[in-house]
Amino acid sequence: EHLEEMLHHCKIAHQKTSSFIGREELVEAALALISRPADHTEDRSSPYSAITAAIIGQSGAGKTSLVSKVVSLFSLRLSEGENLPIITRYCGTSRFSLHGKDLILSISLQLLCIYREKDEIQMLLETKLNQQYEEAVTSFSSLLQRYPVILFVDSVDQLSNKDEARSKLSFLKGFQIHEKSKIVISTLPDEYDETNRRWKYRYLCEKVVRDHKIPVVEMKHHSGHKRS
Repeated sequence: EHLEEMLHHCKIAHQKTSSFIGREELVEAALALISRPADHTEDRSSPYSAITAAIIGQSGAGKTSLVSKVVSLFSLRLSEGENLPIITRYCGTSRFSLHGKDLILSISLQLLCIYREKDEIQMLLETKLNQQYEEAVTSFSSLLQRYPVILFVDSVDQLSNKDEARSKLSFLKGFQIHEKSKIVISTLPDEYDETNRRWKYRYLCEKVVRDHKIPVVEMKHHSGHKRS
């Protein structure tokens, strides 16, 4: 079931990449932002310094397809000899991408498979059901510090808010990653309907991004894009 999970997200990445057409300027803007050296993109004092960049896109703007295209092109641009693994997750599309704890356990297993850590894989499989959320995050952060990886987590707004995984991105909070690693997230923006005076979307993922000055690529409906 865990291998099926990994393959499920690989399949989505392939399908979405194949259907993405045009918008080259936006793709290049995202690649340039993600490719910047870590010391240019991270505020080490921030509790969210593990997050390299965020893609914020309105519903229907093609955000998931953009993420997939960027994943594909970024893998081609890795320097020869780097051979860094790329892991992608599309939140809300599968059993292990609905909740923060399941998400990081699945990513951890894939990372350990890539680096062929058989003993640690077995240990994680035996203990995962009994781990508390905080323990799972601590274990996850330890892995990300030890092993370099390029991690894309699409649509964090689709996570359950259990343990504040969505509203405070708690599964990526309070730790640093390997110097060669990158973590890129994407999310819907919070949108307020002025006419009806109510929130159309309010997931609070964008608030975390803005409040902590995480570098952003902003995506809109084919009317252009803005970088900040």
